[in-house]
Amino acid sequence: MCDAPHARFRDRLTLLSTDALLTRAITELGSQRGWWADLAWSRMSGRFKPHAAAFGEFLFEHHGPPQSICHVEAFDTRPAPADIDAPCARTAAGWLRVTRFPSDAALPALPSVLAAPGRATVVRYHPRRRCTIRFEQDERTLFAKVYAVNRGERLHRAGLALWEAARRGQIELGVAEPERWEPHTRTLWQHKLAGEPVRDRLSGPDGPLLAHRIGRAVASLSRAQLQADDVEVLDGPAQMLRSRRHGTELSRQVPRLAGPTTELLQRLAALHAGSAPREPRPIHGAPHPNQWLEDGPRLGLLDFDRLSVGDPELDAGVFLGDLETDGSLKNSVTRMANSFFAGYESVAGSLHRGLVLAYRVHQQLTTSLRAARAVRPDGDWRAEKKLHRAIHCLKEGLS
Repeated sequence: MCDAPHARFRDRLTLLSTDALLTRAITELGSQRGWWADLAWSRMSGRFKPHAAAFGEFLFEHHGPPQSICHVEAFDTRPAPADIDAPCARTAAGWLRVTRFPSDAALPALPSVLAAPGRATVVRYHPRRRCTIRFEQDERTLFAKVYAVNRGERLHRAGLALWEAARRGQIELGVAEPERWEPHTRTLWQHKLAGEPVRDRLSGPDGPLLAHRIGRAVASLSRAQLQADDVEVLDGPAQMLRSRRHGTELSRQVPRLAGPTTELLQRLAALHAGSAPREPRPIHGAPHPNQWLEDGPRLGLLDFDRLSVGDPELDAGVFLGDLETDGSLKNSVTRMANSFFAGYESVAGSLHRGLVLAYRVHQQLTTSLRAARAVRPDGDWRAEKKLHRAIHCLKEGLS
């Protein structure tokens, strides 16, 4: 399809999939402004958005010291002047606009938050949405999450409840200790959670044992006592709304996938409709394999931004769905799933296997969209491959 976004942008995606053109523009524009000299830049993230004014968005970092970050946007035509200092340059891939961090109109408190005591390092940044900063002080390390919208207060209250539950041993899970919520900067402060990542070990010989322990930890979270007004509901209907949005975007990004995406969503809706409603329970909402830490005998879980009440099968589906799409996993997904289920069900009773399957496939649909958003000339083919994997997973699970 010659009008498909990837076909239309293929040459520019090829240029922008490597860093040379982008870092040259960053260096030249930054030098003109007196921001920096010839620094070594590395890509933090990139996203292809063919239907937006800026068809490409990138973050680049110079590790320093000091750390420097810039936000780069790619346009078909020269963009209108911005409200902030953001110079532009014309390149073979289109017009590039460079904005130096922490300049962000949607996060105006960033400069004042960065002035807090300690050595500040940005660990995650979503322009116009959220920024996570690590502050290393003499005796402690804090993390600050700066939000564009006023949602951190609710997360802080829920975090306090989880911390107390963990401290009393009511959940088999370490969580970050809340520090404070600053309404004037929309910043949520938390202590560093001790532990080492377990992601790579899931592929090793002790992967099934880790999956069993993760299952127990997720099950214990489902027993936590949370105030209803502190968390959102993330159940089947809410997940279907989210997946329909993802399906719409995927179909626009890769039009030839519209038919199979619609069919997949219909089958997922039928799976949800066929399950009896149950009382919602606390769930993490996004317990990806890279969110887990190990501190001695205890596991810890990061980033409770999607803390909700809903189907506990969602947490199982997200974790297992990520393993399903991970090409580096050496243990079979079936073995890992059985270990996870055994751990979970030893603590909190049985999981509905059909719902777990549905949420696994929801997660794989998200992975397909993520591939379509990647700044790669083959992003459409990678998205198609991942979508077919999701379809196969659903068919196999229902057979």
